[in-house]
Amino acid sequence: MDIDQLELEELRRQVRMEEAKQAALREKLKLQARLEEMRKSTMQMESLLKEDAGQCKEISPAISINTVKPSAIQNPATIITKPAPPTAIFLNEHGQKRITVNIFNGSILLHFREYYKAENNEMKPGNKGITINLREWHALKKSVEDVNMCFKQGVEGKYELGRKRYICVNQFRNKLSADIREFYKDGAGALKPGKKGLFLSSYQWNKFVTQINAVENGIDHLEEG
Repeated sequence: MDIDQLELEELRRQVRMEEAKQAALREKLKLQARLEEMRKSTMQMESLLKEDAGQCKEISPAISINTVKPSAIQNPATIITKPAPPTAIFLNEHGQKRITVNIFNGSILLHFREYYKAENNEMKPGNKGITINLREWHALKKSVEDVNMCFKQGVEGKYELGRKRYICVNQFRNKLSADIREFYKDGAGALKPGKKGLFLSSYQWNKFVTQINAVENGIDHLEEG
């Protein structure tokens, strides 16, 4: 089993863990919302008791029904003080092509990968894609203006990221597309595109460019954690 397969298995494991954490968080928020409703109901009942007691300024301890103190209930909106980064950045409408960030063997990695729908309708990471490290990520960011210029001028281009990985702008079916891909050397020593990589249409590339800050937030979140 090569390193990419290990990374893929680790990515799938972390996706399952993240989905479980999100489900637990949703249940927690539902519980706190119910507690908030109980608090409001308690306050309303106290108000009615005060009215029934006439001009009394406080409720007798013998009939007080304030069993849940308002100060003990947190507002669900304030539970998360710092917004958590999204678990995945979608690059197309249906979310098949995604960027995710995780830690594998102590290193932060970014996965550009195409997902597929499993039999239970759950989206799972497929074999089409590529994993890059932080150095290659920074090289990719530096290449954004060059790639944008290629799209604008309608020309092809190729920019190195490291470890024989490149971001290429290629003509395909009379349309330009971006391709983050790993290359290899053939018998004659010429660089050829390999299987590891992900094609991005011009729309998907532009979507990626608008989400660079969101990816950076995910990286910062892992570095701080």
